[in-house]
Amino acid sequence: MRATILALVVSLGFFLLSLYAIRRQRLRERQALLWMGVCLMMVLLSATLPLHVLDRVSHFVGIAYPPDLILLVAVLFLVALVFQQSLALARLTAKQTVLVQEIGLLTARSDMQPRSDETSTPGADMPAVDAMNPLRDR
Repeated sequence: MRATILALVVSLGFFLLSLYAIRRQRLRERQALLWMGVCLMMVLLSATLPLHVLDRVSHFVGIAYPPDLILLVAVLFLVALVFQQSLALARLTAKQTVLVQEIGLLTARSDMQPRSDETSTPGADMPAVDAMNPLRDR
């Protein structure tokens, strides 16, 4: 009975911590849904401990020791979470590359344009070109 109460208290504490992080906008929508689902699963598992649901499910799956089922589910969840985070990191890296390239192009363009604080008129240092025959210099 003590283990059930401890599991419920820890699960509800993690649930409240997740709500606090969402409220303070430290978790975004996608991650908030994920962690709210994890919290609800923790509360559900800890609430069903006295009913021996975990024992029945692990026996149905073919696992002899019921806590091993929780360990298996946790490891599979962590593998899926790492894969999802890797996809997000790859997406952000690609966006960063595009942004750096755009900044480089904008910087190169601004360096090529004459500045307004220069005293010379634009094109003063370039030779005059005949409008009728642009290849012939004056």
